[in-house]
Amino acid sequence: MTPPRWISPAVLFAASVWTQAVLGEETISPFTSPRNDLALGSESYKVGDIFSIAWDGRWSTLHVERPETGDLWVTWYNRGGYRSKLKANIPGNEAGSFNWTVNVPNDKIEGNDAESIYVLRMVRHTEGSDTYSSDPQPEMFNSRAFILHPGNEQASVSGSITPTVTPTPKPLDGAPASTNGTSSVPEHKRKSNTAVIAGAIVGSIVGAALILAVILVVLKQKRAKQTETNTAPFLAEYAGHTQSDAKYAYHNELQSQQSPAELPTQTQRM
Repeated sequence: MTPPRWISPAVLFAASVWTQAVLGEETISPFTSPRNDLALGSESYKVGDIFSIAWDGRWSTLHVERPETGDLWVTWYNRGGYRSKLKANIPGNEAGSFNWTVNVPNDKIEGNDAESIYVLRMVRHTEGSDTYSSDPQPEMFNSRAFILHPGNEQASVSGSITPTVTPTPKPLDGAPASTNGTSSVPEHKRKSNTAVIAGAIVGSIVGAALILAVILVVLKQKRAKQTETNTAPFLAEYAGHTQSDAKYAYHNELQSQQSPAELPTQTQRM
């Protein structure tokens, strides 16, 4: 039977102590974590936290021999509702520990102010069974009760948490990776690239100038050759005259588009 929610953890603890005193049974809890020297509900955990559970080898009461092996359970404090086996086949005469990532569903955590009182129980091992009677058993050893709070996400039973590591990409050229957002190209390589670009530009300009000079020389030679070819008939026609007179007549012919001009006689020029 579930007690009313207005009953505080202190009242439940006092009732438990009174019941043990009336029955005349002294139970020595094997659990050392949660601590036995603290008041009920002094320790609290949230779903997703790692709860380090520990126990020693003192599994005994005044009336019951300790079991050879036991199973570790977590249950609601009032022996009802949620229960889950955390670890099985635990030697009854040895100390041990277990890191439990609290994974009680949020909807199972009840009580005032979204709190719920839970307890660890060491029960005699039953092969192939994942349930046990909710009635108190002489071989059932309980821990000090603790409080659970809902978490943002559900966790799973685990002994540890492995952090996620993101590998850093390795630079393709073997240079160290940049840490401040600047280029990872070494300074001497940047200078070398700049010199190559500048040399290419200068080389292009010089090459263009040489090509232009060659074109001008060829055109000049072609023009001179054409002039010589065109003046050859005049030199033949005005044989006996000087070459200057022949060229002079040729130029006059080009200007007048008429027949070749008569050359002045030697006496007229005199």
